[in-house]
Amino acid sequence: MSTRFFASVRRNQRQWMVVVTILSMISFLFLDNIGGGRGPMSAISGALIIGSLCAAGLTIVGYPRGQTLEYGVGGFVVGAIAGFIGFSRLGDNKPLVQTVYGNYSQKDLLQLGRQRSKLNQFMGAVQRKVLAPVGQFGNVDEPSMLMHQMLLSDARKMGIRISDSAVQDYLKQVLQGRLSRADFNACLKDAQVGEGELYELLKAELAANLVVELTQPPAHAPQIPQGFERFINPQESLRYIVETPFQLWDIYQKLTLKESLQAVPLPVKDFVGKVAEPTETELLAFFEKFSKQRWVSEAQPGFVQMPRVQLAYLTGDFEKFEKGADPTDEDVLEYYQKFKDRYRIAPDKAKSQSELPGTDVEASKSDADVKPEADKAPDPATTSEAAPKSEVAPPADEKKSEEKKSAEGGDAKPEVKESSEQPKVDPPKEQPKPEADPKSSCGEEPAKPEATATEEKPAADAKPADPKPETPEVKAEPAAESKPEASAAEPANSTSDDQPKSDESLVPPSPDATTASAPPKYRELDDELKLEIREAILRDRAFAKMSQELDKALDFMVRLGLDYDATVDATQKAEKLKQISEKMTAYAQEHKLEYKTTGELTYEELVAEPIGSSFEGNKQNNVANDVFIVGPNNEPLMPLYSPRRADQRFDNQAFAYWKVAEFPARLSDFKDDAVRARVLSAWKFEQARGLAEKRAEELVAKIKAQGNDVPAAIAGTSVTGEPSDPALTMIATEEFTWLTSNQKVPSASQRGPTISSIPLVEGAGNGFMKVVFDDLADGDVGSSFDDTRSTLYIVKVLNRDGGKNDEGGVAKQERQLRFMGEEFDSKLFPIIKSPYQTFSQAFQSQIDQSWRRNFEQQHNVVWDEDAIAARSRRSRRGQQEE
Repeated sequence: MSTRFFASVRRNQRQWMVVVTILSMISFLFLDNIGGGRGPMSAISGALIIGSLCAAGLTIVGYPRGQTLEYGVGGFVVGAIAGFIGFSRLGDNKPLVQTVYGNYSQKDLLQLGRQRSKLNQFMGAVQRKVLAPVGQFGNVDEPSMLMHQMLLSDARKMGIRISDSAVQDYLKQVLQGRLSRADFNACLKDAQVGEGELYELLKAELAANLVVELTQPPAHAPQIPQGFERFINPQESLRYIVETPFQLWDIYQKLTLKESLQAVPLPVKDFVGKVAEPTETELLAFFEKFSKQRWVSEAQPGFVQMPRVQLAYLTGDFEKFEKGADPTDEDVLEYYQKFKDRYRIAPDKAKSQSELPGTDVEASKSDADVKPEADKAPDPATTSEAAPKSEVAPPADEKKSEEKKSAEGGDAKPEVKESSEQPKVDPPKEQPKPEADPKSSCGEEPAKPEATATEEKPAADAKPADPKPETPEVKAEPAAESKPEASAAEPANSTSDDQPKSDESLVPPSPDATTASAPPKYRELDDELKLEIREAILRDRAFAKMSQELDKALDFMVRLGLDYDATVDATQKAEKLKQISEKMTAYAQEHKLEYKTTGELTYEELVAEPIGSSFEGNKQNNVANDVFIVGPNNEPLMPLYSPRRADQRFDNQAFAYWKVAEFPARLSDFKDDAVRARVLSAWKFEQARGLAEKRAEELVAKIKAQGNDVPAAIAGTSVTGEPSDPALTMIATEEFTWLTSNQKVPSASQRGPTISSIPLVEGAGNGFMKVVFDDLADGDVGSSFDDTRSTLYIVKVLNRDGGKNDEGGVAKQERQLRFMGEEFDSKLFPIIKSPYQTFSQAFQSQIDQSWRRNFEQQHNVVWDEDAIAARSRRSRRGQQEE
């Protein structure tokens, strides 16, 4: 049959051409309609249809020859094979998702995304013209475009039609007359979209948005204050549910109600040794329960194998590059002059280094010799004449009192006599001196004590030679005469309490302010500093040499990587990898570098390595992030053998690296010994929780039997009850609330209230807070796990400040009055949100997510996971093998 069939084909080439042409026209016109306009059919359906069409055509050809059956069967077989192969290879046009409205391929969703991208580009061009935010129309990823398409189908089903006038009204509302016709046309040109197409795209978006408004649960959307639009994240939903008074009261209680605890921790790990060995069936069931979760700890088990990568890199021995880079004395001096500000002495240190131990005493003597006469005679002319009289010693009892005060209060002026009540007013007399005598850091004049100690020339020196000290002396007199007795009793407060406001400028400036007005001081270039600078220069030079060497190595690696990428055959690639390893090893030896290869590392393991925590240039992501990051379809973004450079400047390390292997996440094998050991430890930890709960019940009963006296009940008791195990300890906490609001920090307020942190009680989550605030009354004893269920706490509630268990008492009424005065809505929302608004937004987000899930269920949305996984594999393989 086959011989006669092909012979017939050769004899009737014209007829075959007609049949093929007809089949092409049929496939072009009708095949997409057979699929309902929703992408192609399955491979089997395509094979049946193509086979039937071929059979029909060849039956016509074979009929005149009396070979209708042979031609028909042959045509069906050939057509079915061709159809099956053809439809199987339509990867991009294969249905990616099924819905009640039909199937959509990746190509369909990609085309819809392009249309929305045009619209977003137009809105972006408008925003650049008007210099004001005008909003966008959402993402262009596959789930978003599928949702958009289903909303459009619902709009048609509901009879929603958007007219041209509605689009014009929308544009007027958005543009607000800020865009001329010429600018409008320029925006159309930038987005490469016509005006008619723009109207159609806007109609579709507005219709979909209207369906959302009609079907989504109602929510409050406050108006954004004028001028704050540019600060709003366009992807953030500003809708929030309007809380009832009861819900607001509950939030207020969580934010303000305080209490403290007596807590006794029972670590679950202490009970693991008491757990019996499991059966194989129990272990297998436990493994299957957590087989698709990620391992965090024994308290949070998971047995999926996380993605891993393997890196290879060139690096240098820093000490080798330090050899031959020794700086000279000229280099040290040049470095010191260039970076002199690095060695500037802080103001407080500069003062402490410049002051001598006896300086304050000399200053106080000088002040004592001159100042008492200022208290007796306000005339500046008589100040110096009266100075000798101040040498008369005070009464013995007053002297003893002053000595006692000097010893107990640390007074630095033991020689001060009648005027000792004004220690803080004295410095202004000497304060102007630093300007005249910069050599003294404290502003004292060395000649002044000699003048006051010599009686022959006090007047001559005071008037003409030193006019400046007299002015502050006269101004300070009202403070000295106002309350001398009170000043003697409280010298530290005399300048602030008794001095008139008009003399506030006479209060001595702080040491920082005094030093700031003086020239800056720098560390002396002594031997110690020279050694420090030499080490800094040596490090910089060595690191620069090592970096230059690795930059050259990067160029060498680029050439090897291009050679690897150009190889297509798998066998040749394996040979290339061997050659690359040999060449890299030889290059490292020649240039005094080291070529190393890491193990198969997870992200956590890699980031703990120096190469993983290094950074490329000014990037904010480290190497570990770069090598693990994936694209929207879960494909790795960094190809294999694509070299990069990264530095760890803090540790004087530099790398030229590339990714040599990657291993996607996969399920573990229970038969693997390492996996089985991890399953066993996690299973025992799970069983130990039950033993901890039983122990907690015993201890709670014992504490209640002793009148809720926790310390007495746990005295001499161990965690597990065994004498050899660790003893129980009690934690007394400070007062805390259920939630903590960061409202004082505007950037943090956007995150909303968080669970309060209780010192020494780690991992207190919502479950723990519910027990200690809702389930237990003030003074009650109970137990609760932490958030990871790794520690069980026996708790006694203390010092609750009313409201929960007050039963309508005075404390609760006062709290309710304060609650009525709360500001529940921020006037600057959403720039600054109140804690209640952030809570409401979180609740609304949960409602919106639930609505979306129900929407997808109602529309029978089913994604082809196999197609997504296959596409991800093809993308990864394409990156590796081109």
